[in-house]
Amino acid sequence: VAGGLMLLVGFLHHRLGSTDLASLGGLVGPLPLLAAFFLLLGMASIGLPGTNGFVAELLMLLGIMQVSPGLALVALGGVILSAAYFLGFFQRAFLGPVASPELAFALDLRPRELLVAGVLGLLVLIGGLFPQWVQGVTAGASSAWVARLAAGQ
Repeated sequence: VAGGLMLLVGFLHHRLGSTDLASLGGLVGPLPLLAAFFLLLGMASIGLPGTNGFVAELLMLLGIMQVSPGLALVALGGVILSAAYFLGFFQRAFLGPVASPELAFALDLRPRELLVAGVLGLLVLIGGLFPQWVQGVTAGASSAWVARLAAGQ
């Protein structure tokens, strides 16, 4: 998800020549597809149910809770700060009035970029809606890793 967000930032920089948040605003109008994929991947990064980020954060928090409830609270605080940061960014960059007249003419995703973003978005949703598929693929390696850790302690 983080890699996908960085890719989208690259698409944004390619179009506008900058990613300075102070110069952005109202991009949802001229760039609706880019905004939609930013929102989807951003929601996955903060653990929205239905995305792969939810599954990852839930498993992480449940695992940490078994070891240290205090550390789980710290991790939960990080999740909350991450959500606040992303939502603030999205509001300033994509919502509200267009920050400058030239932004109104920015071009949205090209077909190749749309394909890449679409595949990433689809993987985010599949991982969130059907997590057992991903867990089935990784269960053997995860179990072996946990067994090695347990044997070493």
